[in-house]
Amino acid sequence: MSGVVALVALAAAGAVGIRRLIQLKRRASTTTTEPDPVTPEAADRSVVIVDNGARPFVVRLSYKRRVATVYRTLWGEDIWTCTSSEVLRSFRYRRAFVGVDPSEHKMDADAKQAKKKRNTATTAAADATATDAAAPTASDVAAPAAPRKLWWFGGTSVLLDLGRRRYVYIGWVIYTFTAYDDIVDYVGTMGNSHVTYPFAVGKKNTYMMIETTYIPNHILRTCSANWLEDPYYVLYESDLSPWIPGMDSKEPGDKPKPPGTHLRPWVKNFPLKDYALLVDRQWD
Repeated sequence: MSGVVALVALAAAGAVGIRRLIQLKRRASTTTTEPDPVTPEAADRSVVIVDNGARPFVVRLSYKRRVATVYRTLWGEDIWTCTSSEVLRSFRYRRAFVGVDPSEHKMDADAKQAKKKRNTATTAAADATATDAAAPTASDVAAPAAPRKLWWFGGTSVLLDLGRRRYVYIGWVIYTFTAYDDIVDYVGTMGNSHVTYPFAVGKKNTYMMIETTYIPNHILRTCSANWLEDPYYVLYESDLSPWIPGMDSKEPGDKPKPPGTHLRPWVKNFPLKDYALLVDRQWD
């Protein structure tokens, strides 16, 4: 009888060992290694990161491979054509957001509208008879779209969606974090002195990248009717005390305060989840 018990125990131990090996194999198969870098020649898009007028990084995106590579720019090198071999990191991503200033979006929309009007006018002119001397031409309907003259157009930061609500922010620094909801939009507002104010809009929260914090959307709506245009205004200027634990509660609303009154307490109580710094700010 003891021999039978021993055999059963041995078989059970063997089954446990096999299950353990299967688990380790599955875990190893899901472990991802860093992908090969995206070369300048293979990049579908290159985004020059802007930090207070400086340009510390270039992000090269391969849409086909869904890989983003961060290069550290070199002093004196042409950032638009740089072939620097100093690769910092490469990431596989599910979706890539490029932080573009709203004014650039408006310019693109105006250009598309002007092109549509020109095409309509050209078609009308072609269909006109020879006696229709007053038929409008393309130049009569809309002037050519103004060329892009701002050096920082094209995006100033990048947000990579790695899946499972894990994100990589590439801006003045590079860090990872976990969002509390799915991010659906990303904006890179350009401020004074070429300081960027990027933010990511989720279904329930908005994430302020340079302050490594977030504010629930219902609070933003309470504080400002224009919260989608400038959520940083709410963070810097509005009275957030009703939602900060341990602070005196007041009536919520848009009540300007001295800059920074509630910034530090807010960031302390509402930090980005699983924040991890990957690359610090570059000063040279």
